[in-house]
Amino acid sequence: MSTLFKKKDVIPTTQYEKIDEFALDMASLAKPMVRYTFVLTAIVFVLHLFINGFPTLTVSGFIFGLLLFILFYILLIFLHELCHLIGFLLFTSSTFSSLTIGLNLKKGIAYATTSEYMTIKGARKSIMLPFWLTGIMPLIAGIYFDLLPLTLVSASLLVGAIADIMMDRKLKTLDKDLFILDSTTEPKFSIYRKKESLN
Repeated sequence: MSTLFKKKDVIPTTQYEKIDEFALDMASLAKPMVRYTFVLTAIVFVLHLFINGFPTLTVSGFIFGLLLFILFYILLIFLHELCHLIGFLLFTSSTFSSLTIGLNLKKGIAYATTSEYMTIKGARKSIMLPFWLTGIMPLIAGIYFDLLPLTLVSASLLVGAIADIMMDRKLKTLDKDLFILDSTTEPKFSIYRKKESLN
């Protein structure tokens, strides 16, 4: 596991009591995500061509477009995780020292997390921020500026946000007075409540 900057996990204090946890089964999501990627890519491809017309095909143009696709893909994956960190800073009580961003080479996934407890409202905003900034906005920009590689990459990033969307849907069902603690190793979070609320 490769980490760009990291602080060890905060051990839950006696102020909070763990009551549940929620984890995503990424293995079961793998096949549907591949299917969704193909479908959504085809849709945005047709939409892009419908608005901007079919591009002139040349070998050099294809190679340049492929390089742009790879560049945009790597950049937007990094920005996706960076957006999570920005969300943690803006919408939760997280500090710079509590943030972790890195790459799990074994699982082939990038991750960003915080070791601070988060309110449900703050966590939802932080989780969904990349969907808009690295999914929807690049799609709009790709079509507007006629950048087909960016349009196609946005489809992959939108599908990649499925895990975030599922996390958000779970958070939406929870009591707003609860808190969550994100996992630094798995796509899951633990659910806590303050002990004072039990009295």
